[in-house]
Amino acid sequence: MTHRTRTLSTLSTLSVLAVLLGLAVLLTSWGEKARAAEMDATYTVYLPLVECPSCTGSAVPVTPVPVTPTPTPAEDVAEVIRLVNIERAKVGCPAVVGEPNLIAATQGWAEYMRANNIAQHAPASWYAPYGYDGALENIDGTSTAQLAVEHWMASHMGHRENLLWCYQPDDPSYLPDDVYLAGVGHAGTYWVWGLTLKMNY
Repeated sequence: MTHRTRTLSTLSTLSVLAVLLGLAVLLTSWGEKARAAEMDATYTVYLPLVECPSCTGSAVPVTPVPVTPTPTPAEDVAEVIRLVNIERAKVGCPAVVGEPNLIAATQGWAEYMRANNIAQHAPASWYAPYGYDGALENIDGTSTAQLAVEHWMASHMGHRENLLWCYQPDDPSYLPDDVYLAGVGHAGTYWVWGLTLKMNY
């Protein structure tokens, strides 16, 4: 009786050990499969697109050399300028005039941003090959000229001011013959506005 009891006890112990060993193998297999699935998984991280009108853009590796950008569709340029001039008239500012070199500069920057998937202001040196020291610049990512102008007009971060800037008659720097020049660039959903002053004195 004692021998049978010991034998049964030994068998029970072996059975328990076998079950535990089986569980260990199973858990190891599950762990390996889980790690393999984790390694095979694809993770997508979404980063916000942030405009920074106060940035100078000097961190962008830009070589300021002349480029020959794709011409901005004339209707895009005309529509942005038309909408901006409506707003300028409301605050007593002269209408802006589209200037070919400035249009080429802003178009080139719109294409640069699209090609590099960035949203950043051009450094002043970008405008040098086009005959300018810089420009009051806005950028936007949207589908139409009207939406771009609406976004800029609704902004309180300097975009509105970059559309409506001018010297008023009571300003010592005001000259009645000054001409305000504008450039508009559009590439995909990227829009660029540039404004400068041609002083006549």
